Amino acid sequence: MLCRPVRLFDKSELQQFNFDDTKLEYKFLHDRVQQAAYSLISDEQKQATHRQIGQLLLNNTPTEQLLDNIFDIVNQLNLGIPAQKPGFSEKPGFFKQEELAQLNLIAGRKAKASAAYEPAVKYLRIAMELLTNNSWYTQYELTLNLHKERAEVELINYT
Repeated sequence: MLCRPVRLFDKSELQQFNFDDTKLEYKFLHDRVQQAAYSLISDEQKQATHRQIGQLLLNNTPTEQLLDNIFDIVNQLNLGIPAQKPGFSEKPGFFKQEELAQLNLIAGRKAKASAAYEPAVKYLRIAMELLTNNSWYTQYELTLNLHKERAEVELINYT
């Protein structure tokens, strides 16, 4: 935890103003202050926080708006991937690797459709890193689509 929130008012004073302290936000006046605060957080806590943010975004995004918000969701979830990827989805609170690979495929396709080839390659590479050794047997269609999309985007991005 970075620091404890400072209470300027007690609960009774906040209720007097109909203030809901569960929706408390922090804003930083300058990017450098935000970066300094972020650098004080451990890598594990950063990953857990990004994972929670991504999961909240995904859970609270209506299906019809998923494509509009796919980059925000996937970027947060990707930042929540532990450095030791193998088997991370088996731990409680972790997103399933196959589901995250599928979301990265969607993000990669959207980036490709927008001619944003470098981000498309990034999403597709991450998705392929999330595949297991037996994904050709367990997730054939996903694995095939990832290889096909990545080959196309790598070729376009290379030329």
